[in-house]
Amino acid sequence: MYQDYTVDSTSEPKICNKHGSKMINAKVMIDGSQKSLDICPECEKEEINKFQEHLKQEAAIQSILANTYKVFDRESIYSKELEDKTLNNYDTGNKSCERALNFSKRMLRDFLKYETGNVILSGPPGVGKSHLSIGIAKALNEKFKECKQPKSVLFISTSALFSKIEESFNGRGDFTESYAVNLLSNVDFLFFDDLGKESSMSGSLKEANEWRQRVLFKILDNRQTTFFNTNLSSNDIKTIYNKALADRIFKGASKHIFKFPENTESRRY
Repeated sequence: MYQDYTVDSTSEPKICNKHGSKMINAKVMIDGSQKSLDICPECEKEEINKFQEHLKQEAAIQSILANTYKVFDRESIYSKELEDKTLNNYDTGNKSCERALNFSKRMLRDFLKYETGNVILSGPPGVGKSHLSIGIAKALNEKFKECKQPKSVLFISTSALFSKIEESFNGRGDFTESYAVNLLSNVDFLFFDDLGKESSMSGSLKEANEWRQRVLFKILDNRQTTFFNTNLSSNDIKTIYNKALADRIFKGASKHIFKFPENTESRRY
């Protein structure tokens, strides 16, 4: 922050290359010494606006996280077909589904006891991975509501996440990349629904879009606990995501992986 601001008007002012405006030669105090700097007023205004926007964004994030229980309802993004899904109404029609439900209940129990590490629920489409995932998320949210130190829970469709961010391009919305990364990085329990769907809609495996990988990396880089459900196998994940991102997806997940057999029948038929 500049101090003892005085303008030297004795010399010809320089021109800012960015804005084309006259720069001010100012005598300022920095660390106890007077320095002479050429300052563009428009550049200064931009920096102030950026700082104010940063403070505003941080205040908005903290306001959301302060009320942990309501984060789930307010910020989660998922399809209407999941609205009434819970662990209690998951139909175990075969042994694989029964084992998957038992796995989900174990994850709920362990993470209520402050277990850490990522969780991966994988298998073919239509077997109920999203149902089980949102069931865990809802149960965590309700159980932690009763605790002295409640936790924030957020469930979000991976493809919908990027659609929301893209809607904000060119100032068309508030759900910017920066906002999304801040929000998803700070919730205690983050659930990514259909990981990989945002990158493999064609049905053929190819490396995910670099921008999407960068956003996911920024979100996951400092997280300790993230739940994923996905149609991808472990090898598929390593194929479509770069090594650094794949490592963060598998972080701490060695005890928390369940895979439906490939021949498990779809529940959508």
